[in-house]
Amino acid sequence: FAIATAAEYLRELCGGDGPTKSAGLTFRVSVSADVFPEIAKLRALRLLFAKLAGAFEHRELPRIEAVSSLRSTSKREPWINSLRGTAAGFAAQCGGATSFSPRAHDHLGATRSELGRRIARNVGVILSEESHVGRVVDPAAGSGYVEALTDSMARSAWTTFQEIEAQGGMTSALASGWVKAQVDASWETFRERYESGGVLVGVNRFASDAHPLATAERDTDVDAVNDRFGDVDDELELHDVGAAVAAAASGKTIDDISCARRRGIAPGIEPVPARRIAATLGWEGE
Repeated sequence: FAIATAAEYLRELCGGDGPTKSAGLTFRVSVSADVFPEIAKLRALRLLFAKLAGAFEHRELPRIEAVSSLRSTSKREPWINSLRGTAAGFAAQCGGATSFSPRAHDHLGATRSELGRRIARNVGVILSEESHVGRVVDPAAGSGYVEALTDSMARSAWTTFQEIEAQGGMTSALASGWVKAQVDASWETFRERYESGGVLVGVNRFASDAHPLATAERDTDVDAVNDRFGDVDDELELHDVGAAVAAAASGKTIDDISCARRRGIAPGIEPVPARRIAATLGWEGE
């Protein structure tokens, strides 16, 4: 999906003359604590982008901004989220990510502590400056297991990319609901794996009787955003990405554009919900 999205951007960036042809792209990739698959995933992404960029004669290397995944985090035993974030950070650096942003262990709580933010900040620092993970170029290279896993992922992903292109590109695949259906099917496989005996340490196994974090309330309506950030343009209508870009160019704020999207005016693509396995399977002891 990331490569198909990049292809949409490159078609636009490389369609004209001048500096747009050298514009760089940034991928924001969620990375979990499954170290070897995540290393292979990032290596496959870099490999496939090189293949794609060659077709467009695009010479700029992309930025890969990795962020620790929410999928396996929990409000129960939240400090173990730091261990998952550390494993994700190790995988991100070994896989060649340009940067890594860990989430605080209490990210899911109603309040986030200074300690949580400090530990999260230090994860990347310790991996880089004390463990020296980033001092080796492609540290997984030469590992038969990781190389085979990378190759398998890349080939499978390229087949899916070709399927998306056959539908008219990523925008068409999103609008038709095909992408969401694929993500939902993948989530069901993941859920079944844990439902049939998968272990989430500190959650469904080896858990204490500690109280879980209190959940943060999220504002999802225009009035709530108005109360927090001031009045927004209630009349703004956005029918596609181009309309959002034009609105920004005309001086509309991020709040204006965000609220127009929340009102469901556009785009006509059903969003993919964020999911956490602990919440889905009722393992958080609430």
